[in-house]
Amino acid sequence: MKREQQGSIVRIGDHWFVRYWAKRNISGTLVRKRLGHELGPVTTRGKHPPDEVRKAARLYMATLATSTLPETNAVTVAYFVETMAQCDCRGRDPVIEP
Repeated sequence: MKREQQGSIVRIGDHWFVRYWAKRNISGTLVRKRLGHELGPVTTRGKHPPDEVRKAARLYMATLATSTLPETNAVTVAYFVETMAQCDCRGRDPVIEP
């Protein structure tokens, strides 16, 4: 059974956010970053989010958990151009090399 993140629902200013950890490709190295996604405006008083915000957080985190591409597939444009694509300047399509 694969573990999945639930995320943390936090209030920042006048909006609810879900915060989670994700791997990002920064300068060719994978780095874990704390990211957030806005769920909606604060419509109630108090520190606990309403049920519709909790449901939106669950739906968003479910889309992250079912992603088909792993984080290691993320490459920069410069890396792709340097290593994989060599363009022929005579109007032909680029040649992709393994």
